[in-house]
Order: sequence, then structure tokens, then C-alpha cells
Amino acid sequence: MNLPRFATGSSPIDCLTICARTFEESHRRNAGRLSEQEIAWLESWKNSFFGLYEVQEIRKGTGIELRSLLSQEVFFVHDVNFSNIALRWDMMLVRVIEGDRGKEFGGAAEKVPRTYVQNLLAWMEDDRRGQGLEWGPNMKRNLRRVIKRSSELSQE
Repeated sequence: MNLPRFATGSSPIDCLTICARTFEESHRRNAGRLSEQEIAWLESWKNSFFGLYEVQEIRKGTGIELRSLLSQEVFFVHDVNFSNIALRWDMMLVRVIEGDRGKEFGGAAEKVPRTYVQNLLAWMEDDRRGQGLEWGPNMKRNLRRVIKRSSELSQE
């Protein structure tokens, strides 16, 4: 089953297929052609990770306020397109990066139905603890497994 994806205007990059080596290679090959802004964006993307978030507030035409279900941090994400399609209390797996205006989405978001988000979060926590990792390294290493588990829960 394919879970619905939110479309965002932030990046055409499929976040599930790019790895740090790709960025490093791109940076090496294009070092003389990349602007400081592009280099900063690439570094932010490389250092970030997917998180599980809940939409707290929508500011149409500007962006949305998110709460991380992994850290409980609340922050604003600048994304005009997303602000026009998101609903309050939507849950999603998405990468958040530092952009020109503050926090921005770093690619497509994977919508997670509320009906099983607690089961997914409990599984993620058990899995993370079992590996002895903090959330960032865990999500970088295990994102495909998290998405697979999300899909499995949607079929139960």
C-alpha cells in the first residue's frame, strides 16, 4: 500500500534516495560553481534527519507550526505550498532543514494516519533503544525500516 505523500515546494529531491556521499561528491565536483547559500543548504540537508511531526497550527500562505513527536520541540516551518494543503493535527515523517528564512522542509513528506501513530512511535522508540542510538543517527540509519513499519501498520 502506498501511503499518501504531501507535495511541497521545497525540493525536487526524493529524500529516500540521497545519501551523504552523494552530497559530498556533488560538493567536490561543483565546489567552484556552488554559491555559499547552496553549500549551506547542502550541509543542512546532510546534517538533518527525518522526524515524526504533528501539525499544530497553519498560517495560510506562510507555513506551519510543527511539534516533533521525537523531541517535543515546537517550531515554525516556512512552506507556502504546504500551508495551503495541511490540516491541523496531520502527522508526517519529513526532513526539516535550516533554510534562508529559518526552518524549511527538505523534500517530500510521508503522511502518517493518526490511528496508528502511537503504535509507530512506540515501535520506533523500542527499536532506537535496542540499537543504543539517539534519534538523529537512528533515523538516518533506519528511515526505510520506519517507513516500512508505517506501511505494515496501515495494513493491520
